[in-house]
Amino acid sequence: MLPHVEPLDGTVIERQVAIYRYPQPGDEHDESYHYYPHLTSRLVAQLPDPRATLPYDDSLESQLAFAGAPWLEFRRVSVVLTTLLILATWLLARRFAGERWALFAAALLATSLLFGFYSAEMRPHGIAATANAFAVLACLRLLSQGSLASYLLAGSACGLAVGALQYGVFTLPCLLVAHLLARRGEKRAWWKLALALLPVALCVRVFYPFYFVAGESYFDVQGANLNLSGQPLKLDKFNGAGFRTIFETLCSYDPLLLVLGLGGALLLFVRALRRRSLGERGASVLVCLAFALPYGFVTGMYAETWERFVVNLLPWFSICAAVVFALWHTRARRPWLPVATACALLVPMLLLDCKLAQVRSAPDTLQLAARWVECYAEPVVTRIQVLPYVDLPLFHSQAAVAESGDKPWISRWLYNETQLAPPGRAPRYDLHLPPAASDPDRLLVVQDPLAWVESRRPELLVMTVDPSTAYLTELREGLLRRGERLARFTSRTCDEGEASFFAGRHMFQWDDPFFLHLARSARMGSTIEIWRPQVR
Repeated sequence: MLPHVEPLDGTVIERQVAIYRYPQPGDEHDESYHYYPHLTSRLVAQLPDPRATLPYDDSLESQLAFAGAPWLEFRRVSVVLTTLLILATWLLARRFAGERWALFAAALLATSLLFGFYSAEMRPHGIAATANAFAVLACLRLLSQGSLASYLLAGSACGLAVGALQYGVFTLPCLLVAHLLARRGEKRAWWKLALALLPVALCVRVFYPFYFVAGESYFDVQGANLNLSGQPLKLDKFNGAGFRTIFETLCSYDPLLLVLGLGGALLLFVRALRRRSLGERGASVLVCLAFALPYGFVTGMYAETWERFVVNLLPWFSICAAVVFALWHTRARRPWLPVATACALLVPMLLLDCKLAQVRSAPDTLQLAARWVECYAEPVVTRIQVLPYVDLPLFHSQAAVAESGDKPWISRWLYNETQLAPPGRAPRYDLHLPPAASDPDRLLVVQDPLAWVESRRPELLVMTVDPSTAYLTELREGLLRRGERLARFTSRTCDEGEASFFAGRHMFQWDDPFFLHLARSARMGSTIEIWRPQVR
């Protein structure tokens, strides 16, 4: 769905990469400069600009490829680096489950639907999860060796985790616990810990440069909010509602991993209580828990925890499941049974991953609607109204561009078009956007949407079907009385009126779990309808 559907988080990363590739005076005051730490943007900026090798001409295909190139570039980097989380999970699991069953833990993570969904997102959360896992591994190495080199390695890994995303700070307790447990016959050697914190401080300076911009403040308390570089941490939202989000996310994406991981964790906890010991790997367990427990507790307490935050917990669910299967294997009368069970459990998870790839690679509903417009609408002449912000991947007429005024960003593709497209682009379609939310005319759209549409006198109306939005429902009911539906495009294999955007956001409140929603989907995108209003 590039470049006509782009989430806000992705535009921030796109801008940060551009700042490092083509720096300009005053970039440090750009709104996107401080939204995310800069590890991922600095890393991507070191790669050759993909646009430099793309053909650039007036065609729509060329312009769409040119606009979408930075997004595809970051997503590819994210896939490569997030895939390393599989390796990190195996390295962690083999300490507790042995090398063979560590492969099962890695396989559980690799086939996780949540992992597959967010590994290719235009967000840094997959990369940050990888950085966090390798930071824990570095702290475990410190625990086993206790050398100065291991301290510096652990500090550097924790610093990179902090530089990837703000919640990398949860790796720092691992560093402290590993230090306390790694005495090695000497006193606690606090000077080594102090040296290990130097790379952390350096990473903060390099990857959080906005904290050091004169005259700017991106870390302060504003009422009930803690300002984290422009992202408010709402202190009054720590009410425990995030635990429900974590549970529902795993139920929705990975119910098998939830059952195996949570059940395994409970069994291991009960086993530790009975034995009054964490086992021979107790110190290693404590170092791992120093990350998993604080991170899980804080995200669980926070009401505005998002699905993508749960990716950091997937390795630990996988490891708990693998350890229990390893114990079962050592005690089973039929050793083949746990192996066969493990393989069988991976099959449905793998099938869902294949379905996700199939759905994402199919033309989305906006692309299908755009192809319909190309076939049945006359460029420039046919007046088309879109509602609310149906971002069709087509060139806009000069009248539509002019009407957007100084707010072309309400349509991401229109924004790209005005920034990138050459004057000779054609064909152009008279696609008119609705008023922005801050526009006074927007009230007219909400109060009487059918009257507003008729006042615009469009020949065609392209709209999103969204039962959860009252004015869109009212408009559609009016069109059923005074209008003609010409086309309908849905994401479902069978047209059942589904109107989801397929973005995986828990606040959308799916009527069914995401894995069932995916199984019934054929493509991505909202349900789109094209109408001919009866203009009076």
